[in-house]
Amino acid sequence: MEVMTKWSLCVASNDATLLHENLLASPDIGEAAAVIVQKGFSSAAQAYNDALERVTTDIVVFAHQDVYLPAGWANGFQQAIERLENGDPNWAVAGSYGTSYKDRDAGLVYCVANRRMMGRVTGELQSVDSLDELLLVIKKSSGLRFDEGLQGFHFYGTDICLQARARGLSSYAFEELCIHNAEKTEVLPRAFWKGYFYIRKKWRRYLPIATPCICVTANPLDVVRQWLRGWKNYFTPISNSPARVTEPNLLAANLQGHIPTK
Repeated sequence: MEVMTKWSLCVASNDATLLHENLLASPDIGEAAAVIVQKGFSSAAQAYNDALERVTTDIVVFAHQDVYLPAGWANGFQQAIERLENGDPNWAVAGSYGTSYKDRDAGLVYCVANRRMMGRVTGELQSVDSLDELLLVIKKSSGLRFDEGLQGFHFYGTDICLQARARGLSSYAFEELCIHNAEKTEVLPRAFWKGYFYIRKKWRRYLPIATPCICVTANPLDVVRQWLRGWKNYFTPISNSPARVTEPNLLAANLQGHIPTK
């Protein structure tokens, strides 16, 4: 008889409506051994470390409140974890979307903000340098914990992958589709740049660091270029500006049969 891997789900939430219309509306959420909703924390690191202390499963999923997991996601996720355990027992971190210098588009997620599919199905384990925070998986027994010195809600996916790397552990993106029902942001907030400089200082020995949305480098001109590009986009009129979908389940159904492959 097949033994199913038990897993817990944690989310840091500040919007009950967004949470209930997306993550908690996911049909497979009942497969989780526990669902922990964290409220009132000043950073993702604090919220997630608190959850790690309370969960009893070794596999812990951390997802954004605006993520929707389509029907069948739990089964695909189980298979991905089994492949990781069999293919690389040294793995410690996984996620739905990540990047590396070898492959800058690893995993599988539909981004509502950009109205496009990111990643593709390759049928292979995809090693990554960093992962997007929309959905992360931590093997609790690895001993990894989120850095509470990293304030706010940015770059903790990159940081946890770099922590794993420093310990000789592995990070992967898996190819089970999820929906990131996010709104588009043209100008990156101040909190984002605080996280950027924190990562640049903490992990200077690994620079440049590829992340899903920006490359962290030692060159200050790269920051200026990115900042100016954001403001240019902000002042450029955009027709049919992307907004969240009200029925992510219908979007997920429509995407079936349109998933890119290698």
